[in-house]
Amino acid sequence: MLILAKGCIDIKTVDGKRVQVLPYLGSLNDHDYAPMGIGYHTVDDSSSGFKTVGGGLIRSWRAMCILEAVPAIKHETLDACWHAATAEGNVRVQPSVYALALLFNSIKEFDDLRRYLLKSVPDFYELDSILRTVRSNKIDIDERELRHLVEQGLIDEHPVIDWYERRQKTTEGSSELLLGLPVADLPEEEKRSKKRRFGLFGR
Repeated sequence: MLILAKGCIDIKTVDGKRVQVLPYLGSLNDHDYAPMGIGYHTVDDSSSGFKTVGGGLIRSWRAMCILEAVPAIKHETLDACWHAATAEGNVRVQPSVYALALLFNSIKEFDDLRRYLLKSVPDFYELDSILRTVRSNKIDIDERELRHLVEQGLIDEHPVIDWYERRQKTTEGSSELLLGLPVADLPEEEKRSKKRRFGLFGR
C-alpha cells in the first residue's frame, strides 16, 4: 500500500468498538497507473478498510477528509464518503450518503462540513508532496480535475499536472498506432501487452 496523504488520528466506533482510527488517501500500487482510493486502519490493527475510488485526486482527498470527520465507520462508509465529496447533484438522495449524514449530530452538521470541504484543497506543501508521489509511482489521476482547479485559482500550476496532460495527449494520439503497428489489427493479448508497456490506457 502506498500512502499519499494521512488524516488525523481520532477515536471512532468501528465494529461496535471505540478505537483510534487513521484515515488515509492511497493506492494499492500493484501495477503502472493503478487507481487511488481512501482507506483507514485502526491503531491497534483490529480493523482496516480500503475503497478504490478512481482518478479524481482532490475529490479523493476531500473524501478522506469526510472519513476523518465521521464518528463511526460502517460497511458502506468509504463508498459514501466518495459520493459525498462532489458538488454534482443532490448527493443526499443516495441512500448510502444519507446514512452517512445520519452518523453526525445533525444533517446540518454534515451539510456544513460538505460545503466547507467542497471549497477546500490541500495546502501547497501537501499537494506538492502528493503530486510528486503519484508521478514517481505512476498512479492514475484525472488531470482535467486539476486543470479545472488551476483555472479556478484554487491550486497553483505544477509541473506534474503538465506531465499528466502531455501523457494524456500522447495516449490519445497513439491509441491506434504503436511502433507503426495498428493496434486494432493485433491479437487481443498482444494489444493489451503493448498498451501496458507504453503506458497507453484509455479513459
